[in-house]
Amino acid sequence: MNTQVVIIPVTLIIVLQRLGYQVMSGGVQCHSECYNGRVTMSVNITWPFTRLCGLQEPASVFFSLLNLLAHVVNVRRFRLSVPPSAPLYWLWCTHAVVCINAWIWSVVFHARDTPTTEKLDYFCAFSMVLFSLIALIVRMLGRRYGYLRQLVCMGGITFFIFHVWYLTKARFDYGYNMKVNVCVGIINGCGWVAWCIPRIHTRSYVRWCGYTVLAAMVTMLLEVMDFPPLLWTLDAHALWHLSTAPLPFMWYRFLESDCLYLLQQSSRPDYKKHI
Repeated sequence: MNTQVVIIPVTLIIVLQRLGYQVMSGGVQCHSECYNGRVTMSVNITWPFTRLCGLQEPASVFFSLLNLLAHVVNVRRFRLSVPPSAPLYWLWCTHAVVCINAWIWSVVFHARDTPTTEKLDYFCAFSMVLFSLIALIVRMLGRRYGYLRQLVCMGGITFFIFHVWYLTKARFDYGYNMKVNVCVGIINGCGWVAWCIPRIHTRSYVRWCGYTVLAAMVTMLLEVMDFPPLLWTLDAHALWHLSTAPLPFMWYRFLESDCLYLLQQSSRPDYKKHI
């Protein structure tokens, strides 16, 4: 959703609302900012969608549910295949909880767009991206540098709290939120690719990590696109959610194989060389 400062006639705002557009002002002081029937305000204008059973964006709701179910199914398989004693087992179980929570709020937000559900969707989506970056660093460190791993986790939690605080203390800064998500996402994606490259020839399962990361980067092209929803239902954002639904099947396949590999290597005296 893009935010712009524009000059809009008051009558046009009323027409847009009648047509089903969502027009939200950011606390406009009408007495000081109105002039000759025009008002300066920050607005978020989304394409109008046809409701289905009361759902504001039914396609995005359905595809978000697919992502949610994909994580539920795959984390269940992960827990059946990987013993709790395996290295990083609980890290990836926590990762699954973070992802499931994020997709729950995605469903809620697309079903009913309010300022509260919008913020929860954005915050939980960012928690998923940030946790993946934290998990990458923890995976790189392995069982070494326990103090450093704790420091990374605490730093990530602190940054997330600051991020939420900054976006809730005043008017929601969509530009800042997008920049932070893009930066963390790029660092995360490049980091996983860099981790995969030296290992992909010696551990065949690592390719599933590479496939997932590269596919996720390609699907992001849909997120930056914008076009009127087909049949007033299917827009670029909904297609993005659809394109990400298969990714957990590749990702958890990598996580499962990696945890079992670490478990097997943990009995070796030179274990630290094989992480």
